[in-house]
Formats: sequence, structure tokens, C-alpha cells
Amino acid sequence: MIAYRSYGKGKVAYIGINPSKDWSNMHYSSSFPIFWSQLVEYVNQKPTSVKALNYRTGEYLVLEKELEVSKPSGLKTTARSVFLDRVGFYAIATENGNEFIAVNLISEDESDIRTILYEEEFVPSAESLEKTGREELFRYIIVIVLLFVLFETYIYRRRGLL
Repeated sequence: MIAYRSYGKGKVAYIGINPSKDWSNMHYSSSFPIFWSQLVEYVNQKPTSVKALNYRTGEYLVLEKELEVSKPSGLKTTARSVFLDRVGFYAIATENGNEFIAVNLISEDESDIRTILYEEEFVPSAESLEKTGREELFRYIIVIVLLFVLFETYIYRRRGLL
């Protein structure tokens, strides 16, 4: 059982998992840390983030209270949780007017419309140039060390120590 609610200025999630191995072995599962990571990410997301306003088909939308929801098909329903079964915009009637959420099949990265800085627009800073110089120096040092190790291996084989 999972319960989630806003409480004061924060958010609370209750996970009802019996730790007994007779009831569940979820805490031994490889997906257990992934579950906690996704739960913490969900609880800490901003209400206006792309992830909060975009859902995938097949998910449930859980509302604070019973509200009227208009589905993309035109069907209106009053419920506290709605199964998002169609791609499109769902209108939720609130006291402040309609709020819209998008339901789609694509990932949140594809829905991100922030400006992308292309390489030709990039102006390198002194710090990035210095870092590039260090990286090139680092490559030369690695090559010298590898040559030294190969030379030592050759010497050891020649002496018959390897």
C-alpha cells in the first residue's frame, strides 16, 4: 500500500510493506532501490515541472478530491482518480477554472522545449580552454606511462623473470 499527501509545507508518503520474508521479498529485489529513487523523485518534483504536467497512457491521475474531468474523447466524469487511457489533453474543473494535463506516449525529454545551445554558438571560456589543455597533457602522460610499463615488461621477459 502506498499513500501520498501534501502535509503543511511538505509532502508525505507512506509505504505499507511488511518486512517479513513470509509476506514479501520486495526488499531483496533489485528493483527495490529503483522504487525508492523514483518515489523520492516523485515526492520532490515541483508542481509546474514537465514531469508533473505530462503523463503517459496507462497511468492513474489521483486528485485531492472528487473533481469533474473531461477526457480527450469528450467524455466527462466526476472522480477522485482517473485512468489515463487516451492520448490528448484532460481538463480538470477546479475552483480556479480548468487545469489541463497532457497524456502522451513520448518521454519527458522529448517534451522539454528549453533552448538548446548549439556548438557554433558556444564561446569557450578561459576555464574550459585550461581544462582542455589539462586533458591533452593527461593523455600524453598516460601514453608515456603505458610505454614505460611495456618497456619494463620487455626487460623482465628478456631477463627471464616473467
